[in-house]
Amino acid sequence: MATRTQPSIATPPPSDGGTPPDTGEHSDRGNGKPLPWSKLAVSSLVLGLLALLCFAFEGFPFAGMLSLIAFPLGVAGLIVIQVRRRRRSTTLAVMAIILSLALFVASVVRTPATSTTATPSPTHSVSAAERAADRSRKAAERKERLLRQQQEREAKRHLAEAKSALTSKLNDARGLLTSSDGNVADPATRDALNALITTDAALNSTNPDDWTSAVQPLQLAMDSVNASEAKKQQDDAAAAQRQAQADADAAKARAEEEQRQQDLRAAQQQAPAPQPQQDQSQQPMGTAHGGAFCTPEGARAQSDRSSRILTCRVAADGRLRWKL
Repeated sequence: MATRTQPSIATPPPSDGGTPPDTGEHSDRGNGKPLPWSKLAVSSLVLGLLALLCFAFEGFPFAGMLSLIAFPLGVAGLIVIQVRRRRRSTTLAVMAIILSLALFVASVVRTPATSTTATPSPTHSVSAAERAADRSRKAAERKERLLRQQQEREAKRHLAEAKSALTSKLNDARGLLTSSDGNVADPATRDALNALITTDAALNSTNPDDWTSAVQPLQLAMDSVNASEAKKQQDDAAAAQRQAQADADAAKARAEEEQRQQDLRAAQQQAPAPQPQQDQSQQPMGTAHGGAFCTPEGARAQSDRSSRILTCRVAADGRLRWKL
């Protein structure tokens, strides 16, 4: 059985010419759906909140654009609500209108200060110049700080290397001072080395040049001690050679003396026993001619030409002759 559709009964307009009351049966001219008048206020409020978010993050142009869209939507929603007597959406529409209007005004005020296309005022130009100068100054300070830190690291590295070099040289110098005790020709060289070791061991400086400059004098003092040791060795070798030569000469002299003594003893053993000599004073003295040959040596005679006494002795020719 077919269902019959009840025809809608039109509500007559009020006698005073006002808007007919809302019965919940408003339709959109043939589609039969209620008109969503309250959604205009909701849309206006959502756009206002988006504008507020953009304004909070300094997106002033976007905040102004969204608030400019939200304002007429809020006004339209409020008008429709008043016409349709939907009192429940009035507060929402008013809040959307106030929020959009406030954000639009605030965005318009703040936009010239941050817009890149607007011509900056002298105050803004000065502020921008100051900010640029401040950024340049901070960049320069940061660069200088980094450079200073790098220089400090380099200085610390140079200082550590200089200290290590001097410490190693001091250890070598102490070893040389110990080993050269009593082995130098000039003890003053060891005294100078000992004085430098004491001075350098007490060095306390943060300047690497002070540690580096102390190495060269210490090396020169060590070279002097080494040279004195070499001279001592040369002197000892020369003294030993002279002593050996003297010992050899003394041994040779002793050998020659012993040989001479042996030859003398052998000659004495081969010579005839000497005859006892008579006392010349008791023997009769003869006469002799001066210069004539005579024998034996030491004999005496009276000259045949005078009363003088001649003696038999070796003449200039090496032979025995009678001589005065």
